[in-house]
Amino acid sequence: MDKSWIIKPQSSIAYQKGIQEFIDFAFKGAKENDVVICPCKRCGFRKLKSRSDMFDHLSWSPFPQGYTMWIHHGESFVRSSTISPSTTPSMVEDTNIVEEPIQNMINDAFGVYGNHANEIPSASNLEIEQEDYVMPSSTQERNEAKEYYELAREGEQPLYEGCRRYSRLSFLVKLYHIKCLCGLSEKAMTMILELIKDAFEYANIPSSFYEAKKSITKLGLNYIKIPACPNGCMLYWGEDEERETCKNCNTSKWKTNEDVSVKKKKKKIPAKELWTSGVDTYDSFKKEMFKLHANLMWTISDFPGLGSLSGWNTYTGLACPSCNFQTTPLRLKASRKWCFMGHRRFLDRRHRFRLNKIRFNGEQEMRSPQRTLSGHEVFEKVKDVEVIFGKKAVKEKSVKRTREEQPIVGDSTQCDPTKEVKLGGPVHYRWMYPVERYLGKLKSYVRNKAKPEGSIAEGYRFEEILTFCSRYLENIETRWNQPGRVDDDPIDDIQTASRVAELFPRVGKPVGGSSYYTLTPTEKLQAHRHVLTNCPIVDDYLKQFRSFTQNQMRRSQRSATEIDKKVHKEFAHWFSNRIRNNLDNIHGPDKDVLISLAHGPFDKVKRFTTFNVNGFKFRTLERDNLLKTQNSGVFGMFGTRSYSSNSDTQMRFGGVPYYGRLIDIIMLSYDGFTVPMFKCEWANTINPRGIKIDKLGFTSINFARLLHTSEHEDNEPYIQASEAHMVFYVDDESEQGWSIPVHLKPRDLYDMGGNDEIMTPIEPYPSQNLEQIFSNDDLGTSAANDDNS
Repeated sequence: MDKSWIIKPQSSIAYQKGIQEFIDFAFKGAKENDVVICPCKRCGFRKLKSRSDMFDHLSWSPFPQGYTMWIHHGESFVRSSTISPSTTPSMVEDTNIVEEPIQNMINDAFGVYGNHANEIPSASNLEIEQEDYVMPSSTQERNEAKEYYELAREGEQPLYEGCRRYSRLSFLVKLYHIKCLCGLSEKAMTMILELIKDAFEYANIPSSFYEAKKSITKLGLNYIKIPACPNGCMLYWGEDEERETCKNCNTSKWKTNEDVSVKKKKKKIPAKELWTSGVDTYDSFKKEMFKLHANLMWTISDFPGLGSLSGWNTYTGLACPSCNFQTTPLRLKASRKWCFMGHRRFLDRRHRFRLNKIRFNGEQEMRSPQRTLSGHEVFEKVKDVEVIFGKKAVKEKSVKRTREEQPIVGDSTQCDPTKEVKLGGPVHYRWMYPVERYLGKLKSYVRNKAKPEGSIAEGYRFEEILTFCSRYLENIETRWNQPGRVDDDPIDDIQTASRVAELFPRVGKPVGGSSYYTLTPTEKLQAHRHVLTNCPIVDDYLKQFRSFTQNQMRRSQRSATEIDKKVHKEFAHWFSNRIRNNLDNIHGPDKDVLISLAHGPFDKVKRFTTFNVNGFKFRTLERDNLLKTQNSGVFGMFGTRSYSSNSDTQMRFGGVPYYGRLIDIIMLSYDGFTVPMFKCEWANTINPRGIKIDKLGFTSINFARLLHTSEHEDNEPYIQASEAHMVFYVDDESEQGWSIPVHLKPRDLYDMGGNDEIMTPIEPYPSQNLEQIFSNDDLGTSAANDDNS
């Protein structure tokens, strides 16, 4: 089965088809009302959901990317030594999943899957059934079986007498998981276990962390230590496992105590020879000789690293390793930092930017690009520098002269950026940052600095063990259900009815305390109307009322705009009367929801100042004014009806961008469900006085021109919280009162691309064309003559 859809965007067609295939696979053979484990981020493999609920959860919550083997939903992978050759795929897929997570974890760790788990006696009945059960014949299999039974016993032993929540093994696994997730030391874990053992005398736990590791180590994931030749020629593995010396260089396999100073020096190969012609090397796998060439793996791409490793002075106006004395440095007065000017000289000789005075520093640029110094020129500059070998007690060379000469000497391997890109390719494919970060993580595993390799291997192995175990842990934060930077998972599941959850899913989570507020009749109508017009089951009633209004106003020759205004103003009242007068004719699962909508929301609502939704943390404008950060910018694309004129009967419906600032956050309560609502002040984006786009493509908003500011019932200041996206407003220094919105993306959300996307991403910055900035009026006479020539 193709599972590549797991990493696709949630809005893509492939993802939607994929979750449907997953649900069909999970409910294969299930009855109509059966439930299975839901893998969404919200449920975290802890709750049982129906088919429709699972589809809703996976539609708005991403499918866990690490869950590619669907072991909790009927799929199994089986070791060849465990399943007999006669086992068919259908037998594997129909296996029953063990309901206890710890026992399920033990079975998976030892390769006991499906029906074969029932063939092995449980730990409690081992003594009774051991005579009838045939133990494995080989020593390795007997040891694995013994470890399996020991772990099974620990998985059934209660943590203390009468404890039903934790077994000895589950407690140790969760405790070790906390150690790895929070970076606790082994000494700290031993002290914690000693404290627990002392406080709870009858607790069935080990007295030290060393004893606890023995139990977790039995879960497997062992590694094999393979000796290697000190010169990197071969591995003592397989047929060569018993060798004492290297078959290529005859170096001893074992460490010797000889003095390093008396070792024979290896012949060094010049780097230039290794790069150009290469050296003859023996391939032990193919048993043939080949030419080994040097390869560029990483480069130093930052100035601090350049200054540390090459000796180049990167803290003066002569810091550029390519331009040397031909650079044009400028030191900023406030920050005292160096910046480098004069980049127009790298342009073509006839480029008009060279002659532009107004847009640059008021001067024309006629200089040629810098050229790299030759070896003879470098020698002429440094030949008079006095060099004294050996140690010297007195420092005679002045610091000033050193700083002047150091950039000239530099590192002869440095080149200008153009040549560097030609030789090494794009920088992000060859820099060392990812490697250094991972090496730093591996170094954090080291506890015994005398044996760093072994410490790294042990630390990495236990990380893998805990990653495996965390898939089976319940009621604890793991790597798979760890909340993000902005935790927007709903707190509770008040809306349990499937139809209500489908129409008004619980999205977002308020942060901080709440206060009660009584809505005015106008505010109540404005918020309720937005909920009605955006509810799918109300669309048919809205069409009926629009048709009724058109027939009613046809005689008076009213325009389409006036009809829309009447529908907008009177629909909520008409809908309430229509439902109340036709209760006997309404049937189906939507009846209770329609009745709640007809009664309208309650007057009293909960009010908040902070709300997490869609991966953003929104704050009200009043609270934002007390902070240095800005979290009150709101953006949304909303459908709007438009007509070319008052006499036009052809309605056009399209999305219009709206920019606003968050004023209030309320939880609108109905009978049986709640809807979080945002009240915003909206800029007038339908009028040129409120929005404009400059030559660079940036959108500017004027919040002096607002929409829906009065308390009139026709205004629409409310939106649902799920419709809000965050923007950041930057004040335009050139025009007073205007702000430039910068679109933001939620943290940990990545655009994976794909040709089947159905949603157009919002780019934070528009594409720019610098040629549009400079008109011919900005150029002098010489530029015009140069263009005409």
